[in-house]
Amino acid sequence: MNHNNMILLNDIILKIHTTEDFEKMRRGVLSALSILIPGVGNVFYMASRSEQYKLANPAGIGISDESVDIYLREFQDYDRTTWSNATPFSKIYDDSAFIQNEALHQTEFYQRIYAPQKVIYQVTLTIIHNGIFLGIITLFRTEEEGSFQENELFQLELLAAHLGARLYQNQQTLGASPENLPNLEILMNQYHLTLRETDVLYVVLNGAGKEETCTRLCISPNTLKKHIMNIYKKFNVNSRIELYHKINQL
Repeated sequence: MNHNNMILLNDIILKIHTTEDFEKMRRGVLSALSILIPGVGNVFYMASRSEQYKLANPAGIGISDESVDIYLREFQDYDRTTWSNATPFSKIYDDSAFIQNEALHQTEFYQRIYAPQKVIYQVTLTIIHNGIFLGIITLFRTEEEGSFQENELFQLELLAAHLGARLYQNQQTLGASPENLPNLEILMNQYHLTLRETDVLYVVLNGAGKEETCTRLCISPNTLKKHIMNIYKKFNVNSRIELYHKINQL
């Protein structure tokens, strides 16, 4: 790693930990990454709060909003590379072999997602902290730009722990878990709650009624009922009293 790259890498780490506005931090990281590891574009996805291991809330540079939106709405369930979101640790994945498959190039998936930017090479960093999947950063290159090199993957991997800590901190802030309630690791790893279900659980356990819960989480009564039923099922209880009792035993 040369001197300039070390300076830029340290600058990215500083942005991760000191940029107060979370969305500004994401954009700043992507912008700096496009200099550190040049390519046709990159995308920073957050983990979905309602579906485990799914992606949402993208921020991107060089990749059209239309392509990202089409991917999330129509093709995410068919993407064979998303299995990596379920692994217990952050890791770098070079998906280029998958992207370069000639059979894939004939599919609507490739033609609508990758072809517009002529993408041939793709690497993905999964962001996982304490076993919780929090998001990914994906970098893209064309054939003319060439493949990603080992030293570039190493530089990206060095950011994993820093990104994991910041995203986890942001998640804790959103969830607002009181000290006397179970933390995200227990709820998600042991009981397999989604991020959105943890939101509901924390608000309910803090004593909020149905109307207040719906207002605070911006969801409808029917959606709240669905989340509550899912939580009951995962905790193997049939009522709020039983749920309180089980939570108190954790």
